[in-house]
Amino acid sequence: LQFPHSVQQLMSGEATPVLSGVLPAFQRLQNCWESHAAMHRDISCYVYEGMEWLNKYHKKAGRSPTYVIAMVLNPAIKFSFINKN
Repeated sequence: LQFPHSVQQLMSGEATPVLSGVLPAFQRLQNCWESHAAMHRDISCYVYEGMEWLNKYHKKAGRSPTYVIAMVLNPAIKFSFINKN
């Protein structure tokens, strides 16, 4: 649970532009949970349940142009995340 907590802390920061980090954070969280599910088969059913919810909101966010515009306008991200995914 440490990684989801760190993502939540990063996304709730007041000094950083958080909207542009939503889609990359979803991707990092999904990658982390996938590796945890593979390593800890005894709890993988719970991890996959959480990933279903994560994917649901990731798809909703991905359909909104607001997040893409925020990433493009953020000089640290620009098109790098979009081109990779």
